[in-house]
Amino acid sequence: MDHWLLEKRAWDRKFIPSERIVWVDVEAVSLSTWSKESFKKILSKWGTIAQLDDDLGEDIYKNRIYILTTIQTIISEVIKVRVGGIIHLIRVKEARGWTPPFVHVFHAPDMVESELQETKQNEENSYCSERNEEVSSDPFSIYGAIEKMKKDVVKNDIHKGFSS
Repeated sequence: MDHWLLEKRAWDRKFIPSERIVWVDVEAVSLSTWSKESFKKILSKWGTIAQLDDDLGEDIYKNRIYILTTIQTIISEVIKVRVGGIIHLIRVKEARGWTPPFVHVFHAPDMVESELQETKQNEENSYCSERNEEVSSDPFSIYGAIEKMKKDVVKNDIHKGFSS
């Protein structure tokens, strides 16, 4: 879990994050100005680039960029950009929902009909026994991490007391 977090702190009802990370689509950028620097300038109004794809992919009409922003509203604007005396209208809009594509495609191994029937029967039997088993109240083991965090806070407070 540590690789997902930059900072751990105890839960506080009053805490409001000052930044968020969002995907934005930048549309109608002319290919002559398609560069990291151009996207940095265009997106500087909303935040800083966290990730920019170098690969154009199949869609050269738009680019999806990951930005860190302090803006708490949904981003959706059309801006004017002057390139060589010509004004271009660029659309910048927050991507609604995005799920990264899986790199690996998982295929089931070839099985004979008798193996398929046996597997199906085993799955049915295991499902019946699983329903009778007790369900974990902490499936993600988060309570242990919270307790460790509390102990770390207490240790830090004790050390501060000795150094004062």
